[in-house]
Amino acid sequence: MDNSPSPQRESLHLTVLKEAIERNPYRTSLRPKLATIAAVAESNDQIRTILEQLQHPCAFGPLLRPNNWRLRKQRNKLHYFLTYIYFASDDFAQSCAVTPPPTKDR
Repeated sequence: MDNSPSPQRESLHLTVLKEAIERNPYRTSLRPKLATIAAVAESNDQIRTILEQLQHPCAFGPLLRPNNWRLRKQRNKLHYFLTYIYFASDDFAQSCAVTPPPTKDR
């Protein structure tokens, strides 16, 4: 039996991830990594389950906005996952790089 995700499910997961990235303060760094993030999320049982819960039609309230009060824990976990990816990235390491002060020749 093939356990690979269906293209429709993968597309829904991608939509949920895009929305989560747009709500993340590190979105400018995360946007270019969407394909990699989606692959990692799909291969992680916990994150994949969260994506499935967030894509369910009952997860949305009026105006197709995520139903915040019902799925707060899942949204928070997805937020922490994306934030972890940012802090584990080269973008974060480069933002922390400190240039050493110039040395004085004696």
